[in-house]
Amino acid sequence: MKQSKIMLQILLAAILLTAAIFAGCKGDQGPAGPAGANASMAPRITAVVAMPDSVGPGVTSQVLVSAYDPNGDSLAYEWTATAGTFSNPNAAATMWTAPADRGVVLLRVAVTAGGQTVRDSTAVGVSTSRPTVFPNYLGSNATSCGHCHSATAAQWAATPHAGAYDSLGTSNTNPYCLQCHTTGFDDKYDHNGNLTTHGQNSGGYDDNPRAELQGVQCESCHGAMGPDPAGHSPQLTNVISGEKCSQCHTQQTEIDSSGHGTVIARSGGVGPFLTEWGGASCNPCHVSEGFIKSKDADWTTANLAMANQINCTTCHDPHNKTNDAQLRSVADVTQAYGGEDNPAGRTITGMGKGQLCAQCHHARRNQANIQGQIASGSAHPGPHESPQGDMINGYGDWELTGTVERTNQHTTSMLPDMCVDCHMYTIARGQPGGPNFGHRFAPDIRKCQTCHPGATDFDIGGTQTEVTVLMDSLKALLPHDGSGNVMAAMDTVNWSAPQRAAGYTYFFVNADGSKGVHNRSYALSILRNAVASLQSNPN
Repeated sequence: MKQSKIMLQILLAAILLTAAIFAGCKGDQGPAGPAGANASMAPRITAVVAMPDSVGPGVTSQVLVSAYDPNGDSLAYEWTATAGTFSNPNAAATMWTAPADRGVVLLRVAVTAGGQTVRDSTAVGVSTSRPTVFPNYLGSNATSCGHCHSATAAQWAATPHAGAYDSLGTSNTNPYCLQCHTTGFDDKYDHNGNLTTHGQNSGGYDDNPRAELQGVQCESCHGAMGPDPAGHSPQLTNVISGEKCSQCHTQQTEIDSSGHGTVIARSGGVGPFLTEWGGASCNPCHVSEGFIKSKDADWTTANLAMANQINCTTCHDPHNKTNDAQLRSVADVTQAYGGEDNPAGRTITGMGKGQLCAQCHHARRNQANIQGQIASGSAHPGPHESPQGDMINGYGDWELTGTVERTNQHTTSMLPDMCVDCHMYTIARGQPGGPNFGHRFAPDIRKCQTCHPGATDFDIGGTQTEVTVLMDSLKALLPHDGSGNVMAAMDTVNWSAPQRAAGYTYFFVNADGSKGVHNRSYALSILRNAVASLQSNPN
C-alpha cells in the first residue's frame, strides 16, 4: 500500500510538472491577438487522470487535469460528474467521492483561458472495474436515454424487452439466457453454460451485473452510450436492417429465405434494388426505411438512407407495444378502387394482425386509371401487383355483367388474424417441425387441416382446379404469345375494348396468386363473367 501511494505521488508530480513546463512555453507562439503573428489560441489539455480508477461506494479518488495555455493566460477549472462529489470543483487537482450506486461514472473537466474553453473527461468504476473499452454500457433507460427520449422510453417500458430479465424467473443465473435477456452481454456461452468466446470489458451485464443493466434496453440495440450519453452516436443501420434482432431472435431468421428477405439478392444487389424500388412512390412498401417513415411519426422527417429490404423492424416497432406483436400498424386501409358504384372509399378492415399485411398488399389503380386501361389499353395493364387485400374484401376488379358473389368463406370468426393465421402458421418448440415462427410467410397445409381434416394440398374442394380451368378458358380468348402466355403479350393497346375489360379480370386474379383461396366466391364469379363476356362478344 505504501509503495502504491509513493507511485501515485510520483505520477501526480510528473503530470503537474508537465503542465508547469507547458504553461511557461509560449516563446515560439509570437504575440497573441489579431495584431500579432498568431491569433489567440485555446488552452490545451494534456491529461485527465483518476487514481485509483475503480473504487467502492463513498471512497475517494484523486483526480487532476494537466493543461496549459499557448498564450500564457491563466487557467480556470470546473469539474462536474454524472454522480459523486468533488472536494474542490475549481482546482486542477482535487478529490472526488464516489456515490453509493454501482456503475461507471464520468468525470468531466472544463479548462478556460483567455475566454476560450476546452473539455475532456475520464471514467471511474464504482464497485466495478473501469471499462477497458469505450463507449461503455450505462443501462437505466430512464436516466441515460429517457431524459431526452422520455416518450420513447415510456413506450419501451411496456414491451417484453423491458421485462426480459424478469421473465427468466429462476433461470436468471444461467449465462446462456442472460446473453439475450440483459444489456451489453458480450461473453458467449453454449446451452450448457460453458464460455465459448470472451468479449471485451465494456461494462455490460457480464462485466457489471447490476439492476440497471437488466432487460433488453436501448443500448442493447443502439449500442453502448457511456460514459457520456450526450455525445452518443446510436447505431441505426444494424437496427433497421434487422441484424440486431437476429442475434437473439434466431428462429425468426426464417425471413432470410422468404420473398421479403431475398429481394435484394434477386434484384442483383442493393443498387439495382433501389433503382427499381427506392423511388418515393415505391419505397413505403418495398424498402424498410420507407415503410418505417410512412408509419412512425418519430421517423417522418428523419434522414434515413434507403438501403434495406423488408425485415424485422419494418413490421415490428421495438419501442411500442400499442399493437399486438408490436406491429407498426393495423390501421384500416382504403381501397384505391372499390367498384364503379364506390370507386374509392371501400375499407379493408377487421383482419386483426393481418391488417399490417394489407398496408401494402392492396391494389393501387384508381378509377380513372382503370377506365383509361379499358378505353385505350396500357403497357402495364391490370392492378398494381399484390391485390390480395382487395380479393379478400370482395371488391377491386373491373366487374362485367353477371352475378358477383363477394362473401368470403374464410370469415374473421374462423381466421381472426386472416393473413397471419395462414401465412405465419407457428409450430411450438418440441413439436414435429417446430419451432417454426412462420417468418417465411409461406402458407402451411397444417393450418388448413385444422378445418379441413385430411387435406393434402391447397386445392381443397377443387377450388384451385376450378379457378385454373376458368383462367385457361379466359386466356384462350385473349391475345397471347406462341406459348399461350398472356403475360408476355400484356401490352393491351392493340387489344379490343372487350378484351381489355375481360383481361383486367385475368390480371387481377393472376396477381392475387392464391387461385381462389383468398376469396373463392369472388374469384370464381368474376372469372365466369369475364369468360362469358368474351364468348358473347370476342371483338
